[in-house]
Amino acid sequence: MNFLSSLLLAACAAAAPAPVWEVREGLSAPESALVVPSKGWVLVSNVAGTPHEKDGNGWISKLSLEGKVLDLKWAIGLDAPKGMKVSGGKLYVADVDQLVEIRLESGKILRKHRASDAKLLNDVALDAAGRVYVSDTMGGRVYRLEKAGLVAFLEGDALESPNGLAIRGDALYVAGWGPGIGPDWSSKAPGRLLSFGLKTKTRREHSQPLGNLDGLEWAGDHWLVSDWVAGKVYRVDGNGAAELLLEGLKGAADIGFDRKTRLLIVPRMNENAVSAYKL
Repeated sequence: MNFLSSLLLAACAAAAPAPVWEVREGLSAPESALVVPSKGWVLVSNVAGTPHEKDGNGWISKLSLEGKVLDLKWAIGLDAPKGMKVSGGKLYVADVDQLVEIRLESGKILRKHRASDAKLLNDVALDAAGRVYVSDTMGGRVYRLEKAGLVAFLEGDALESPNGLAIRGDALYVAGWGPGIGPDWSSKAPGRLLSFGLKTKTRREHSQPLGNLDGLEWAGDHWLVSDWVAGKVYRVDGNGAAELLLEGLKGAADIGFDRKTRLLIVPRMNENAVSAYKL
């Protein structure tokens, strides 16, 4: 590395934003942060154990957008909750092998939809019709909730171990952990940003391999995506170019984003912390 490269890297590191707030006390392996703009909330799922363990110890915390803990254990009775989305007054949560419906007004569990062949449900997305999709990272699938229950919508190696999900237009976007995921979470190659047509299921690539990708959020004219293992957050533009925004985080998991305030919320799973950054 030459001197100029060293200066450029140092400048980039120095320009990294400091968190505007941070919550640590009481959190246990926070995996996902979801902004609920209509309520002014940030919901945080706490695995409180290992990601695959069905121990009943998991819960969801309710924070304010200013970083105040409103209710540490707002929703309880979960195993290892991860990705979340809100639709029709309900919160949908990926929880090991179940998609859990929770009443948004009360935090009470309404229903659980089990996928008998799921290995590790991870993130949730909603299409324009309100249909719910959930990724199975270890199983290499994306399910869709139908009247009959959770039905495989996409599956196979082309998904590259799907983790984060988001829907934009007529496409389902996938943040891949990486092809060939093993039981120890190793992968044969880094993951990247992909999309699949909701009608055609045609695959497109939207970035080069970046890392073991987790959270995925659309920020208006670019994507925000986290790399769990490397502890990084990237901005990915419409041409697939990636810019490093944050690094040095331990377990940068399923990020949340509030478009109105431009607040990026990062669960730092291995630090039992959630940090908010102004972009």
